[in-house]
Amino acid sequence: MLKRLLLSCVAAVAMAASFQTALSASRPPYLVCVLPDGQVHNIVIENFGGMKGAKRHCIEVWHGEPDGVSR
Repeated sequence: MLKRLLLSCVAAVAMAASFQTALSASRPPYLVCVLPDGQVHNIVIENFGGMKGAKRHCIEVWHGEPDGVSR
């Protein structure tokens, strides 16, 4: 009886530990936008329909300059 309880506890801990790493999501990519006054804004690329929309948002709305991609 004690052996079954111990094995079920070990199995539960192993399952819980494996689910944490399997379900974690990677962070979305950001477009780094540098404004004329030196401020840096990170724009989520997915929110603007891709890289083209994110660059357009950086240039037209923020009047900045795209400086690359980060995570």
